[in-house]
This record gives sequence, structure tokens and C-alpha cells, in this order.
Amino acid sequence: MKKLSTLIGVAGVLFATNLYASLTVTLTEVGGAGGNANGGGLFQAATSANGTFDTFCISIVTTFSPGTQYSYDISPTIGAYGIPSASSYIAAGTAYLYQQFSLRNPNYYAGVNGVNNANAVQAAIWLFQGDLSGTDGTYDSEDSTDLGSLLAPILTDVETATHMTLAQLKENGNGAYGVEALNLYTGTPSSYNQPQLVIVPEPTTMIAGALLLLPFGASTLRILRKRQTA
Repeated sequence: MKKLSTLIGVAGVLFATNLYASLTVTLTEVGGAGGNANGGGLFQAATSANGTFDTFCISIVTTFSPGTQYSYDISPTIGAYGIPSASSYIAAGTAYLYQQFSLRNPNYYAGVNGVNNANAVQAAIWLFQGDLSGTDGTYDSEDSTDLGSLLAPILTDVETATHMTLAQLKENGNGAYGVEALNLYTGTPSSYNQPQLVIVPEPTTMIAGALLLLPFGASTLRILRKRQTA
């Protein structure tokens, strides 16, 4: 029985390794091509292991091609940081805003599929991540656009809702709300494309799911034990 359990464990590890190695994602623009005047999200990510969900760009200068299949990994560390001053972590403001958008908070998720507020949400994410430039930090150098007027309403709302200053919203969110980076790459993970946002289950949720499988595992072991003694 011990040998059988060991084999099952090894098979599980090999399966998990193969599953991780084959993670793929394809992103499409929500609202049609050019839906965001600043070249960012809203995008829909269809993944091989994490479902289908709405997402936004983290980095402002790296790129990806909608409709192309990429490999991906999920990490608290952003694979492509953007401009030199951009953060390598998911900021607290980004985590809050993306979680609220995913919950369809009407302050951020407006219009069909949420596209009405997508420009402002994307701009705020870039702001929190330090991916904008200029003296007030609201200048999009990629599109030569000042996003200050677009950012003002949503920034005020986030500061009020979280009771945090802009400086605090730019600090490391440390995994708040389960928001991490969906790092896209082709070939090897050392060559990253534009990273996106993803919400991963909290550890307590994963443990609860594993506990639900325990009765099934126990019954399977009983059946195997009976067969061995028969």
C-alpha cells in the first residue's frame, strides 16, 4: 500500500508539473479594436487553467498582440516593469481597483461589459504602478497624453473608499485581494510580454477545496485496500 501511495504521489507531482508547463492564455480586446484610446485594457483573458476573466495591462511600454496565444505564469512579481520607475509589485491601489472592477462595482464598472470606465480604470492602474511620467505623474509618454482629467474622479473615489493617500496606494499591496501578475511570455519566461492582472484564490479557499476532496480520496483508498486483500 505504501508503494502504491508513493506512486500516486509521484504521478500527482508529474501531472502538476506538466500542467504548469502547459499554461496558455489568449487575450482579446473588449469593446472592439481601439476601444481604449490610450492603448490599454479592457481585455478578456481566456486561460487554460485559470478560467476566463476581464483584465488590464500592468506595464505601459511592453506589448502583446490580441488573439495570439501566450504562455503565462502567475506571480506577485511583475515580469515586465515598464518605464524605469515603475514598480515590480502589484500596488495596493491597483489591487483594490481591479478587485472592485471584477466585482462590478458601479463606480468603476459601467456600461456594457464595463467598457465605459475602462479608460479611467486602466489609467489609474498605470498611475498606481508608477508607469506614468511628468511632474504630476499623469503623463502617458507612449501616447503623448495628459491623463490628469481622466484620472481625477476615479482617484478621488479610490482614496475616499480606501482612506489611503496616493502615496499609500502606490505602495506594495502584498497580495491584497489575491491580485497578482499574469506574466505573458513566448519561448522562455525570461522573455516577457505585457503583463496583465489576475485574481487567484486565497490559500484558505484552496484548502477548503482540498478538504472537499478528502472523502473521495478516502473512499478510493478503501477500495484499493479491499482489492489488495481480496
